[in-house]
Amino acid sequence: MTTARIERGHIILKWGTPLETVDWKTEAEVKAYLIRVIERVYVVVAVVGGLASSVRFFYTGWQPLYAIHLGIALVLLVLHWSPPSLISIPVRIHVAIGIPALVGLSGLYTFGFYGNGLAWIIVACTVAAVFLQLRALIAFALVLWATTVTIGMLYVQKILTLPVDGSSYINLYLGWMPIFISAVVLMAIATTMVFGYKHAIERLLSTTIAQRDIIHHQAAHDPLTGLPNKTLMDDRLAMACERADREKTLAALLFIDLDGFKGVNDSKGHEAGDRVLVEVARRLEAGLRKVDTAARLGGDEFLVVLDGISSRADADTVAAKLIELVGQPIDVGGEAVRIGVSIGIAVFPDDTRQVSDLVRLADGAMYAVKRAGKNGYQQASGEAPKQVAPDQA
Repeated sequence: MTTARIERGHIILKWGTPLETVDWKTEAEVKAYLIRVIERVYVVVAVVGGLASSVRFFYTGWQPLYAIHLGIALVLLVLHWSPPSLISIPVRIHVAIGIPALVGLSGLYTFGFYGNGLAWIIVACTVAAVFLQLRALIAFALVLWATTVTIGMLYVQKILTLPVDGSSYINLYLGWMPIFISAVVLMAIATTMVFGYKHAIERLLSTTIAQRDIIHHQAAHDPLTGLPNKTLMDDRLAMACERADREKTLAALLFIDLDGFKGVNDSKGHEAGDRVLVEVARRLEAGLRKVDTAARLGGDEFLVVLDGISSRADADTVAAKLIELVGQPIDVGGEAVRIGVSIGIAVFPDDTRQVSDLVRLADGAMYAVKRAGKNGYQQASGEAPKQVAPDQA
């Protein structure tokens, strides 16, 4: 069940759902979910960081950095509690990238490498790597790097100085607290984004494979009966003949045409005719082994591939069985109807070694059954058709 919906052109996500249960359908949903998770992490950190900055004020004196921290905390609170439809995802993404960059650079400017500025710059680059295009990401990273180098050179040239004694500041809990917070934030954001994208890729890949399988099945099967179509049947027939050649057995093709189906279709309608075809398909499959294949050629014509039979008599036995099964009454709208079956049989390699000729030979044998009175079967070898009495069908 997906946790996303579209509202006023914006992606809205339901919160309180475990990350692994989110059923993402698009990259936009993935980004929307991740950015909102990042916002939550930011809000927690902003509240803690704002309180820490307020306390550090008594030790370091007022610093512009603290005003930035408090301002960011206020912006994040407003952003977090605002309706998702009010502020678009692209705006939220830019805020999520810009805030750690601002915190990082201002931290470097104020406390040099004694602060946690570099950690926040890494957070900014990590978030940017997920959401920005390559050119924008490279430009953003270069700006951060150039600014960091500039701040470092200002300290080296003693143009900037620390507002506190670094040697004593490093021994304070307040000095280490930003580092602790930054480490947690960096791990939380990196883990969330990597896991989120990993999970999203797995879901999208699974969906793609499922859709591919559906398309492949639809391309190879008859939409009405669910039986393989001629394309798939050709493959199965070729494989059966190859196996027969290799194992010195036989393969047979049965060309099946329904007798009396047109009358049912004309008198009772196409819907009733479709129900008959579906039932015939079910009965054909029920009368075959798992290694055999029943396929619908089109209209009221079917094909059956018998794989690995030992004699021509085996094909006769299967044909007689199918005539009996299909000839049983079929319920159509509360009325029982009967149809017959004419079957032509061609055997590989006895009748031909050309796989492409099997359909033609079986079709010719089937028409011989039709001319002889229908509801029977005949081998392509030229033997007389074998009719099945109506009371047996």
